[in-house]
Amino acid sequence: MLHKLKEVWWALPAASAALLVLAFHPFNLWPLAFIALVPLYYFVAAYPARSSREVFIGGFITGSVFALSLSYFTVVQFRWIPEAYLFSGIVHFSFIPIGLLGGLLCGGFCTLAYRLLRTQSILLNILAGAAAYTAGEMLLYMLCGGYYFAMLGYTAAPIPFFVSFAAVSGAFMVSFLVALINSAIAEGLVCIHNDAPRYSKTVLVIALAVIGIYGLNMWYLNSPTAIHGEFTVVTLQTASRDAVGFGGVNGKNFSFPALEQRLRSSGQSVPDLLIYPFSPVEGALYEGEKPSLNKNILVASRSSFLAWTTPLLPASTTLMVWTTLYKDAKFYNVFEFVQKGKLASEYRKRYIFPFIDYTPQWAQRLGFYTTQVDMSTGEDFPLTVAGIRAGAMLCSEIHKQSLARADAHDSLLLISAGSEAVFVDGVASEYSLKAAQFRAAETNLPAVRANILGPSAIIDRNGSVAARLNRGNTGELRGTLELREPHRTLYVAWGSMPLVLFIAVILGAIFAQRHRARYNI
Repeated sequence: MLHKLKEVWWALPAASAALLVLAFHPFNLWPLAFIALVPLYYFVAAYPARSSREVFIGGFITGSVFALSLSYFTVVQFRWIPEAYLFSGIVHFSFIPIGLLGGLLCGGFCTLAYRLLRTQSILLNILAGAAAYTAGEMLLYMLCGGYYFAMLGYTAAPIPFFVSFAAVSGAFMVSFLVALINSAIAEGLVCIHNDAPRYSKTVLVIALAVIGIYGLNMWYLNSPTAIHGEFTVVTLQTASRDAVGFGGVNGKNFSFPALEQRLRSSGQSVPDLLIYPFSPVEGALYEGEKPSLNKNILVASRSSFLAWTTPLLPASTTLMVWTTLYKDAKFYNVFEFVQKGKLASEYRKRYIFPFIDYTPQWAQRLGFYTTQVDMSTGEDFPLTVAGIRAGAMLCSEIHKQSLARADAHDSLLLISAGSEAVFVDGVASEYSLKAAQFRAAETNLPAVRANILGPSAIIDRNGSVAARLNRGNTGELRGTLELREPHRTLYVAWGSMPLVLFIAVILGAIFAQRHRARYNI
């Protein structure tokens, strides 16, 4: 059997590719992720006489097939404004360069591991497999601007044990652990193949170390802190994009009967925060007098919208809506927090995405426009919601780890809203929910993830989903968050640096051992 695998050398990389494809969207057989890399690792490690060319091609097969599958089933769902048909076409066919990039990086890292990272140490070999994969994932995350759905850690989101490690060194730490399990299994097969001793003791040491880190982390995060009370949240959801309506202006008064009815009903329980995670207008609200613009995009004044909310909700309830605001000759993507018919606070999107939130200047010079209006960047400032310090992430910002980390220093909860309506199915929405779980675990803060089309969720501070309303349902999600002064996690203090340093230590130990082995020879 082993001889046959050596001859049909592409079979093992192809098996890893198939398992990774099945573990992610659209199949979502996530438990397969814990063995998906085993064939590839074994392919790299079990045959020292294999050529670098074969190793590179094997890695290319795994990386390209996986990247092609996930990106294809994602980007074909993309829908944008009709005028930007060229941009939509480029996005639809982007799975081809994405697949090539995935293949080149995977092939390169496999070749690197094959030539430089194998040693006589079972422990270092296991750690090297996890380190190489995680380093590649970090690189792809940066290249994608944080909007990276192929993160191996996402497959472990249903398991609180794994998600909790995000508090140690971020979501990449979870990916490292999943890759570590794959690497340990593969190294075990190599040891059987080579009749190598000491494997069981090595795995036991690794397992005890992981359990020890988990225990210390849980003891620290769950130790008593000051309690600030409970915070009740209701978020509204609609079954389909076609069922999402908009309000408008009748004379000088704003009107939105369908939403008015829902707000009155949901407000009867007097929640602290009531979220409508979409815009009440098909266009933008504007501040002050309506300016003269060529585009008929300014629908209603903010003052008319605020006045409309006055009789709808109890005085103690804060209403949050997500909309576009035109102010001081600039457009902003904002969360508006309204109480007693007045603007209580506002959050402006801090990280705007090129081609989605704005058209870059170089593209404009080429006549390549992808947006009707260009959004401006909001500023960092403390956000208070219903008297509570909060961190906010608007739409794609949930995938920016640095934003939640910055907010965690003076917040008691995280609020995230987005619709991902540019994708026909729920692929982006599901990954955004998983990202929200990691942001909660990384910061040790409870979170609300609101999505007008679903899924919406209430997330505990450990990253587990306490309540959820699935996509395709019209209704409301209710939850109560316990607010307490959070312990400052290792991730909030140092980001992913502990994991980066650990990977550097692994690589340093590998090169030191290889140098000693070469010197002894």
